[in-house]
Amino acid sequence: MIIYLPCKIGEEFTRLKFKDWVNGKRIYEEGGSRTLRGFNAFDCTTRSLAIPTIHADKEFISYDHLGEFAQEFTPQYKISVDLKSEYKLSDRGFPSGKTGHLSGIITEGGYLLADFVTKDRYEHLRYVIKDNLQYAGLDETPTESLIEFNPEAQAEKEQREQESRENTKVLKEIRAKAAEPKKKGVSLKDLIKAKAKKTEVADDSSN
Repeated sequence: MIIYLPCKIGEEFTRLKFKDWVNGKRIYEEGGSRTLRGFNAFDCTTRSLAIPTIHADKEFISYDHLGEFAQEFTPQYKISVDLKSEYKLSDRGFPSGKTGHLSGIITEGGYLLADFVTKDRYEHLRYVIKDNLQYAGLDETPTESLIEFNPEAQAEKEQREQESRENTKVLKEIRAKAAEPKKKGVSLKDLIKAKAKKTEVADDSSN
């Protein structure tokens, strides 16, 4: 499937916002800078459903190269990815025995992830991949990108996530302890007074 992109994944681009209709065509204006986080797409015959969803920071936009639907950015590149084939993920080197298909490619926490959808439960599984994306110009025919698992980066990502969870747990414990009502302590001065009083009582008794 051919995916139109405004820039390379991880780079910034200018987002376009709908302004008006003129002679039956959508007119757009610049809507600020965004970072391309990736995309998801579904290879099907229904055109409106087959238009890729582009992840731009915290919003989702799209681009229809035929102009029938929204064109919310100016494309600069095309990439080709296989979103239709179903296969056992372990047969492609990924650490899962489930069968599924590629749904998209996302960048998260500095890692490039392949987003798979499983056949049995439509569950999303994400794994770190090597950056083998083959970007082509608009007037070029893109070579299909190889989706290859990156085990070293996956292990590093999981280690960082584990450390983050542990740090969060420790921080919660510290905050909870700090929020506990403090027990009234006995000062050294009070101890001296109490001891002196006890001594006076003992002396009176002996007399």
